[in-house]
Amino acid sequence: MSPKNTKKISAEKAVLTSLFVDILDLVVNAIVAVLTGSMVMVAEALQGAADLFSVILVYIGLRKSKKPLDIEHPFGYGRSIYIWTFVAGIVTLMITAVLTFYLGLMRFLNPEPIKNIYLAYIFLTVFVFTNSYSLSVGLRRIASKKGRTGGIFRRFKKSPLIETKTTVVLDLIGCSAAFIGLVSLILYGVTGNFSFDGLGAMAVAVVLGILTLYLLNSTKDLLIGKKAPDYIEDSIKEKILSLKNVKQILDLKTMTVGLGNVIANVEIHANQNLKTMQIEKLMDEIKDKVVKEIKEVIHIQIELETP
Repeated sequence: MSPKNTKKISAEKAVLTSLFVDILDLVVNAIVAVLTGSMVMVAEALQGAADLFSVILVYIGLRKSKKPLDIEHPFGYGRSIYIWTFVAGIVTLMITAVLTFYLGLMRFLNPEPIKNIYLAYIFLTVFVFTNSYSLSVGLRRIASKKGRTGGIFRRFKKSPLIETKTTVVLDLIGCSAAFIGLVSLILYGVTGNFSFDGLGAMAVAVVLGILTLYLLNSTKDLLIGKKAPDYIEDSIKEKILSLKNVKQILDLKTMTVGLGNVIANVEIHANQNLKTMQIEKLMDEIKDKVVKEIKEVIHIQIELETP
């Protein structure tokens, strides 16, 4: 994935693309569920509703996170995105996944025939592709960030862009759910076994639950206070050590504070013959170099120490 294709993908584009796909999923799946009577399609509609609700919350969190800093919030409102994402995950897991599994189980125990099954085939196939497209937008945004190495899974795991990671997980849920639903209904059509409708709905619920738990775990780490990705810490060290009066970095602590922004605390060992004015100038140089040249760093605190 070259930067040429990804440099213009913003957080808003990733979230709004997912939002549009989720609205389409919900409306069409609800209509097809009524026309077919398929529990798989009911599960798809519930999953679409959960995704839509979650993306709306993420978008609210994204907007609130961009509020300018003030006296009460000197580092801004960036961490708001974590709270809204966590709430979205809890609702999806506790309500939608459980309800979907229950309805699938009831249909499995009391199977019924499906009407107009070809409508389900058509739209589930469409939703595999629409969710895949939305998924690719989020993955391209994550892959576009400079300084990240390794495969896309490693980049995704290490990325602090929780708003984009959330849409990626939700789109992966949508894509997986549509594919599982399609397979289960094809098996229903081929075998004539009504139980596959209920089994498909339960499988959708299991995928929804597993991926939502993964999202909640990622958000939990950021809520607690996760350090910046390694490539940002390495870049901070590189910028500081490039200054001639810095002899050594003794310690570096960082924390991600929303939307990929980072605050840092660094302890340095400087040349001992520096005078007060030179020390003050060195600190200003460090702040200027790090904050200006590493866009993710919004604040750095510097302490002089001896080894």
